[in-house]
Amino acid sequence: SNESAEIIRFVGEHAKALGGNNPREMYPESLREKIDEVNEWVYNDINNGSYKCGFSSNQDVVDEAYRKYFSALERIEGMLSSHPRDSFL
Repeated sequence: SNESAEIIRFVGEHAKALGGNNPREMYPESLREKIDEVNEWVYNDINNGSYKCGFSSNQDVVDEAYRKYFSALERIEGMLSSHPRDSFL
């Protein structure tokens, strides 16, 4: 898969085999529900939203995707500004 969330999970699972003193858990059990929730709307509203804005021939679809795209960016900005060290968005 080339989907970014799947790649992170795959790297996290297999990075432990590479060794190191304290390998970082990329998909911690305690945060999986929250990570999956964030990934869902980031994927739909930002990743796919940019394509909907740029490639749709239907102006209503473009307008809705544009609104969701910038709303999602504001949501991420709020999350990052309130938890700047939280790397599990």
